[in-house]
Amino acid sequence: MKYAFIFLLLSLSFSVISQFRNDDKKKQIKLIKDYALCDCIDEGFRDDSLHFKDFSATVIVEQISINPEGLDVIEDNVDSFISRLKPSEYLDTKGMRGVMINCIDYYNSDELDKLARNVYRRFR
Repeated sequence: MKYAFIFLLLSLSFSVISQFRNDDKKKQIKLIKDYALCDCIDEGFRDDSLHFKDFSATVIVEQISINPEGLDVIEDNVDSFISRLKPSEYLDTKGMRGVMINCIDYYNSDELDKLARNVYRRFR
């Protein structure tokens, strides 16, 4: 009976630890994606005042538990994404880029989800 109780206690402990790790992994992956969204918007408006006035990315970086090299990978991917955004040819939006809508699409993409998971695995 004593061994059954110890076995049950250990089983529950491992279950709780496993759930905690899984929850932390999900949180970290979401933070990585949140950072990518902030960086995407920041890069999209590099020459505008938003770049100099918002501190959201700093707050996220303070919560992320990965090496700085992982953030470099995210930033390089975002830079590549932003460089592919072309100005509109439509009359009412000619010369403008849809930075916000494209960054939101990027945030929700499978591409970013896979990248965030990979960065979490490689750089935690």
